[in-house]
Amino acid sequence: MNRCPVCGKDIQINTSKCYSCHSEFTYGKKGRIKFIKRGEEIIRERERKLNEARYNSLPQKKCSVCGNVIRAGDYYCQLCGEDDAYNGGRQYNE
Repeated sequence: MNRCPVCGKDIQINTSKCYSCHSEFTYGKKGRIKFIKRGEEIIRERERKLNEARYNSLPQKKCSVCGNVIRAGDYYCQLCGEDDAYNGGRQYNE
């Protein structure tokens, strides 16, 4: 048995993942650990990708001023700054 270099729990010899802290590592030619990716980083990356996928699945429209793509829930256009661009932009009373 080996020990995880991140959390210190026992792991199987030459495994590439610690099931306690979710860290992943690779081994070099001599059997030594060469690269470690910590479990918190892996979990954060998964959450970021999930949030990005949720955002990309939101309905979208084009900004009435510049034509930039705007997602539902955006309060202003990221490109031109138009207020409430998803709902049609500013309403001017003349």
